[in-house]
Amino acid sequence: MEMTPELSDLITIKKNIEDYCNDSFEVKGFENWAYSSDLLEVILGPTLYLETISTDFNKQSSNRKLKQSLQKWLASNPSLPSEEQVKAIQESHQKSYEERIEIIRKKYESLIKEKDAEIINILREKTIGFPSLARALAYYETLSDFHHSYFLERKSHPAVNTAAKFSHLATEKRELSRKLKITIARLDYYEKLFPWLADYVDVDIDALLSYVSEQDKEPDDDPVRKFLAIGEYEKLSTAERNQLALERYWMGKKKPWQLGRDYERYIGYLYEKDGFDVRYFGVEEGLGDLGRDLICTRDFEVLVVQCKYWTANKTIHEKHISQLFGTTVMYEIEQKLSNGNEQQKFIHYKPVFITSTTLSEKAFNFAEHLNVEVREGVKLDKYPCVKCNIIGHSGEKIYHLPMDQQYDKLITSRKDRFYVKSAIEAERLGFRRAWKWLGNRQA
Repeated sequence: MEMTPELSDLITIKKNIEDYCNDSFEVKGFENWAYSSDLLEVILGPTLYLETISTDFNKQSSNRKLKQSLQKWLASNPSLPSEEQVKAIQESHQKSYEERIEIIRKKYESLIKEKDAEIINILREKTIGFPSLARALAYYETLSDFHHSYFLERKSHPAVNTAAKFSHLATEKRELSRKLKITIARLDYYEKLFPWLADYVDVDIDALLSYVSEQDKEPDDDPVRKFLAIGEYEKLSTAERNQLALERYWMGKKKPWQLGRDYERYIGYLYEKDGFDVRYFGVEEGLGDLGRDLICTRDFEVLVVQCKYWTANKTIHEKHISQLFGTTVMYEIEQKLSNGNEQQKFIHYKPVFITSTTLSEKAFNFAEHLNVEVREGVKLDKYPCVKCNIIGHSGEKIYHLPMDQQYDKLITSRKDRFYVKSAIEAERLGFRRAWKWLGNRQA
């Protein structure tokens, strides 16, 4: 029998399959070849062909399973179809495809409309569940491209070159999808290592990152203006406008991370009242605080405090306790390395977990075993939040409002630093606000 091009291709297909099963055909090359072969479905049949092109070639287990199926097929000693049989099969497929394509086209148009509407809704909630959003979009677009390729190859007048481009793009997207899965797994792993990352899943990431990035910048305008209506700033006296801004700061609606910041400040205030020097590590370091919200120091006692201002329906789990214990040990080691073990040997470091909600039973058991002090049900309360400071070398009196840039860097447990309830009270005592507008610069 004369060797026609079709039969020559079929023989090559069988040889490539044998090489793949014997590990003589590189996996990536076999995957690309399988997607580009026009006659592979003819010789394998629809079921085995579908298994082949659906295999995740990046997984050894998937490759092993496919090779087992192909080896069974080879062991059955399949005969190569004749040229007439090939043409008959292709004509039969073509007729079936043409009938199904019309059904698919109608369904596809309907799905496209639904998809567009759904994606718009998902993107409006871009900061909620973004890993699943990325996964869903990647999978959808990959399947969509394969569908386009399949349609272009099988339509009445095949667009083979265009179909090949779509197949190539789809293969690239499969690789990107694989990398996405790895990234998601890593994020899950990082969340287990640093449980505080989960606190930022449901927040406005854009607003939070904007806030963090602004912390080291000098403000271009008085922060008080954000809380005043147009005209109020100029009409009111300094004390009146600062006090009005302070009242609106407390009355205004806040995002969860802003409430968390206020909660840390409130807990810090309570410790300062008790004679501790408090470093507001969480507010200063932002996303890089490693779960150390407050570092409270008094004599030879150092408390590493984590604050969780959560709603009553949320429960603290053991991972948060473990993370606080770990970051406390890390902080102690850092201090001993930087200050010397001799100086540090009298200092006692202790982790403290303070929350507005409650701990799970397992988390409570963890805390007891790891000697982590726990305070549950501590609510955020309004407190005297205006910080007053008498500058030692000059005796100048200044005060800071919560919206001022240097607010969290001022330690108020010293005699020349203290809290008062209002801006009016601070100015009555002879203090001026630390922020002072002088044309294009700040004093």
